[in-house]
Amino acid sequence: MSWIGAVESWDPRADITPIEVRQLGSEDVYKLLKGQEAYSIALEYFLQHSTFAKYGVNPQGGGAGSIDKSLSLAAGLKMGGAAGTTYYYKMQGSRPRTITISGRPGEPHRVRYEIIAQLIPIPSTPNPVGTGSWASDPGTAPWIFTSGGANPVTVGGEAVPCVEISASIERNTESLYVMGQSTVAYLPPKQRAVTATMTLVWLAQSRYTDLQNFTDRNVVWTLNSSPSSVLTLSNCKFHRLDSFTVRPTEVLLERWAITGLSAGLT
Repeated sequence: MSWIGAVESWDPRADITPIEVRQLGSEDVYKLLKGQEAYSIALEYFLQHSTFAKYGVNPQGGGAGSIDKSLSLAAGLKMGGAAGTTYYYKMQGSRPRTITISGRPGEPHRVRYEIIAQLIPIPSTPNPVGTGSWASDPGTAPWIFTSGGANPVTVGGEAVPCVEISASIERNTESLYVMGQSTVAYLPPKQRAVTATMTLVWLAQSRYTDLQNFTDRNVVWTLNSSPSSVLTLSNCKFHRLDSFTVRPTEVLLERWAITGLSAGLT
């Protein structure tokens, strides 16, 4: 098993939609039959490495470690205190639907994942890893905004005074069911959608010029310097100025909405 990161929250969800069978002469449902099974996980964690985040960001065609392959996730929860019983959750056949990576000064880099799973069986006490081993905490500090150096965010190769940044990659993963089984048979990732928001200290009209000229810009965020991890949003358009509130007692900040053509994470 591989270490994901310092997990802040984990929220498994299960939905078995009942099929209603009705009968003439009765106002109530006659039978409820087991319908499609839908399983998903909402996961938030702090980055200590980029391995698991690459799975959601990078394009198809990368083989193992990319979205080409489905993953099995596992978690153990102890009920009844220190002397209680540990129940293990297995999330089988998992693929990401959406990943969001965000950062701001004073906070660690956070990853939010929406993941679709083929099946989450009933939690059980036997260790699902079997003869393998659970991942070990590497003990490294989670990455923070200064982990990427003095100027971690650039636009078109120029360092920008970034106060906050959040990048999302929507994989549009589709749940396909086939006749004869109630769980998902295929989870193909389809077209990617790359979006981001960025809040900058207003020092120049550069981004508004990009908006008016509809200029392509690469947005590069160095998440960590050593080991190197860089998130690149390619051919981005700064297409909407979301906020530019002017008050005499506050620093001027400009908040932008961005759409890119592609994304990559190292």
